[in-house]
Amino acid sequence: MHHANYKILFLGETYRADAQTWIHGIEVASGVRIETDEVAFSKSRVIRAIRFLNLIFKYAFNQSRYNYDFVLAERSISYGLLSMFVNARVRIVAQQGATDLFPGKWYHRLYKSAIQRYVYRKSDLLHAWGTNMAQHMKSVGVPIDKIIVLPKGIDLSLFTFVGLNHKPQGYFNLVVTRSLEPYYGHANIIMAFKELVLKGIPIELHIVGSGSIEHRLKDLCESLDLTEKVKFHGRLNAHQLLPLLQDSHLYVSAPSTEGFSASLIEAMACGCLPVVSDLPANRALIQHGTNGFLFTSHDPTSIVKSLSDAIDYFPQMSLAVDSNRRYVESQANIKTNMEHFWKRYLDVLNRKNIRNGLT
Repeated sequence: MHHANYKILFLGETYRADAQTWIHGIEVASGVRIETDEVAFSKSRVIRAIRFLNLIFKYAFNQSRYNYDFVLAERSISYGLLSMFVNARVRIVAQQGATDLFPGKWYHRLYKSAIQRYVYRKSDLLHAWGTNMAQHMKSVGVPIDKIIVLPKGIDLSLFTFVGLNHKPQGYFNLVVTRSLEPYYGHANIIMAFKELVLKGIPIELHIVGSGSIEHRLKDLCESLDLTEKVKFHGRLNAHQLLPLLQDSHLYVSAPSTEGFSASLIEAMACGCLPVVSDLPANRALIQHGTNGFLFTSHDPTSIVKSLSDAIDYFPQMSLAVDSNRRYVESQANIKTNMEHFWKRYLDVLNRKNIRNGLT
């Protein structure tokens, strides 16, 4: 159904793939073109803070001009807080990390926790893309009926399945599809990969993405004599990424913290066997030795062990990989999930309208 009369505002970093997925998914489900706003990027934290305050003033003191039915906000303690100043009938906030209370000094956590509890209390709905996020929300007293526990999902027509028996034979392709930033642990993956090469295992490592440590990682590969074995593909769109995922045997990801990984879901959809950090979000999807393998993210020795096990047991994992695809189809279909989200948004709006005598 077309709902072009609704006004929706999205607050968040629109360059991020996760944000684009949410925006586009709701636009398709609702038939509404979503407006967006965000803090312009600056390396200076002071300038970013000033720009954030400017956005607060913009919405707080121009409420007749900026008037919305729905406001969607990413991250509870930043854009979630900003959404509280927007003149909107329904406020929907998505938690991005496991808690959104990123590491810092104790007093940082105090004020961030206070902001988060305020945002939780004032929001109409909260998105938990993974069960570990929902556990945090429940632990601070958020009512269960206020939380939507479901991933955004992926386009299953783009990420199509290739079973293990139809992957390239005689060698193993490993693929990493995380941004080239320090917190994703690429250096540990490369060092673990070197150990497997020294064992004589026929393998290649494919690294997709760009980021601040790209040159450092390339230098590391050169120092380890891996330039022929490690391929850097740069940033790829979904159509370019698909054949690489379909040809890859193992998907590897080594972040030290994680909210919910769409990259993991994409890899599972394409038939890659996951070998990933032992984190709550990943444990919710992967049972070690059953449908993938887990490791300690900062420990190359642990990564080597899990990769070795994945390769040794690979011929026996075909049914598990098939099962991973069925899980993605049932839980992470973007069309189905976004339609569910939009229905929940409308339900909240309709209840508030009835309560306020606006129907």
